[in-house]
Amino acid sequence: MLNKQIISPKQATAFVIAGGVGIIFFWITEASVAVGGRDAWMSYIIGYGLGIPIAFSLIALNKRFPGKTIFQYVPIILGRPLGYFYNLIYIFTFTYFTALILNLSINMISLFYEETPGLVLTGVSVLLIAYVCKHGIEVFGRVCELFIPLILFSIIFMTATLSPHMELQRLTPILENGVLPVLQLVPQTLSFVGEYIIFMALWLPLLKDPKKAYKSVIIGTSISACTYNRTNNWSDCLRGRLRKNLAFSSIKLTLLTNLPGVEGLPSLTLGIWIIASFVKGTVFFFPSVVGLAQCFNLKDYRILIWPMAIVVIALSLLPENYFSSLTENTTLGLYFALPITLSIPLLLAITIIRNLNESNENNQTS
Repeated sequence: MLNKQIISPKQATAFVIAGGVGIIFFWITEASVAVGGRDAWMSYIIGYGLGIPIAFSLIALNKRFPGKTIFQYVPIILGRPLGYFYNLIYIFTFTYFTALILNLSINMISLFYEETPGLVLTGVSVLLIAYVCKHGIEVFGRVCELFIPLILFSIIFMTATLSPHMELQRLTPILENGVLPVLQLVPQTLSFVGEYIIFMALWLPLLKDPKKAYKSVIIGTSISACTYNRTNNWSDCLRGRLRKNLAFSSIKLTLLTNLPGVEGLPSLTLGIWIIASFVKGTVFFFPSVVGLAQCFNLKDYRILIWPMAIVVIALSLLPENYFSSLTENTTLGLYFALPITLSIPLLLAITIIRNLNESNENNQTS
């Protein structure tokens, strides 16, 4: 069912941005501020810079196994027992990421709709995600083409409205505490990058013109890196106004704006948050469902959508609050998404050493 769909180069770029940006610009990561401080932007440049060659490694793997997703060729590279274990880690990681995204969204929406049960909000979000997944990745590509520009525009708009309140002198001095804090933050930034790279492993075999994958990676990664740096600039330049409590910082930041004739900016921010969380949730949910179907050699992944949706709803209720969800998100990124990301060049190296490709895979697995 999946291999009959086609992704355009524009949709590929939208997918990279959807996986690379997501809803991070709606909160300012406490970990980035605590570790990297005002120099955190350097860590993002390094992390996203490292992500490009890793993504290129994935493209090289796709060339050796055209038409196959990572779930299908990893057992060929590593052998079936280890390959299936690898795939299960991948599926678990993206399934729980989906749940954490939903939990963060529920906490944000609850600020405005306190009397609405969280389970109801989760159910509605999952229904939307499941609906898009049921109609295929081509439909999700069109959704991303529509919503990603809107999300990026909201970042530009927020930057413009907040500019009068920013104190640019807070960005200096550069490297006040040396280069070590910057390097300590790189694994976390690379784990963010890994989210879009791991998602690439699903849609890359469906790309209409595989040669344009490189361009999509470069453009999408550059935009994502600029977006992350923008959120850190907000944090540094507005530190005095936000004080120590950075929870739901985007809502608090919009309260600082004062544009003639423009009202309800926090509500507008909430609306963009809902759209962005829906996109990011689908980025995580799609690979988990398709991966599980391909691990069990099912012809149609759609029969797993609703069972997996129930699992996601149950997992989304585990974190107790916003900060617990953020902590678990960071842990999942560092100890699950990051190792999977770093394994991609290793998979390529093994493939080259063993001279594995589409033409001889049957001999290698027999």
